[in-house]
Amino acid sequence: MPSNGVMTTTLRISEPSELLSYLPYHLGFQPQESVVALAVRGQRRRVGLLLRIDISDLLHPEAGEERRKILRSHMEADGAHALILVTYTNSDFSPTGTSPTAYSQLQLRQLLTDLERQFDDDLPVLSSWVITPDHYFQLQDGAVPPRDMWSDAAELVNTATVASAVYAGAMVVPDRAALADIPRAEAKDRDRAQRATLRWLERNRADGEKTWRIESWQLWEDAIAAQMQAQASPAHESPEAAPLVADPLLLGRLQAGLENIRIRDAVMVSCLPGMGDLPYRSVATDAREEVARSVDRVLNSKHAARPGAEVRAVEQLLSGIYAHCAAARSTPALTVLAWISWWKGNGARASVLIDRALEADPSYNMARLVERMIEVGMPPGWVQRQRELEEVG
Repeated sequence: MPSNGVMTTTLRISEPSELLSYLPYHLGFQPQESVVALAVRGQRRRVGLLLRIDISDLLHPEAGEERRKILRSHMEADGAHALILVTYTNSDFSPTGTSPTAYSQLQLRQLLTDLERQFDDDLPVLSSWVITPDHYFQLQDGAVPPRDMWSDAAELVNTATVASAVYAGAMVVPDRAALADIPRAEAKDRDRAQRATLRWLERNRADGEKTWRIESWQLWEDAIAAQMQAQASPAHESPEAAPLVADPLLLGRLQAGLENIRIRDAVMVSCLPGMGDLPYRSVATDAREEVARSVDRVLNSKHAARPGAEVRAVEQLLSGIYAHCAAARSTPALTVLAWISWWKGNGARASVLIDRALEADPSYNMARLVERMIEVGMPPGWVQRQRELEEVG
């Protein structure tokens, strides 16, 4: 079973328990009160798009039906010939009908029945499963089977698939929110960074915007180069093991620059291979058309590049900035981090990051754009190319 951009290891899965045990590793987190839909493509039954939706969203009296239509449209857009549904819930399906969740047992049972029956012969549900903290079972014609047909959920943590996923370096965090956990710096270091941010923004007014933009970009360019050099050091086991920048003065200045849209765009362009001096020119001159065309390197499946060393360097700098910045000023850093996570194929983490970005500033246009890309299920170009090759092959 090929991964969907999160991992590159191919796992061949034949038993239902093997597939179910792998889902949290595929997502990167343990789903809770969710329905997960897997697109199944082609005669070889390759798993394609993996889509998670909150149960509460599917049960919403006004938006629930629209969510179900979106689920189907995403599966069809991915080229699905069938799908597998897996519901994660803390409901125990006891005879009393009680539920520790915000919805009743009756509502949940009806939802599961409707989901299995709403698809037609063109997009059949191969199987629909329910996983609770203690048990898992397959629905039978939309109905919950007798308790003696339930299996112990503990079986799902001791499969060959889990062992292979762990060996390949996959990990599962406790919940979706934990995907975007970035440790915050100590208060004194955050204060130093914010004072540096304000002082650097004051220089904008004193030196003039063009001069300030060029100086700010030079700081970013030097910081990216230094971080890439640190990542390449043999002292670290992997590029990701290079330590985050922890200099509050530098991070405060980088944060100030990131609040300027042209510098933010230059940072994003610097993540792309083969851009030459376009990041500098986009700051020093009007290069908006070239910057717009550079998006083709991310979206177009024929030309799109996969994230490389530059992306890792920028991501670590942004994480350092977020660790030191005030919550009210965190939106630019979180937005670019979300865009990078989306580009890397980690839509779940991107979604959490962009939610946090919009919580801090709901009017930030770039955050709204990234949010829309995630909502409509738009894949980065390299992921789309990989899917197209799998379909042809």
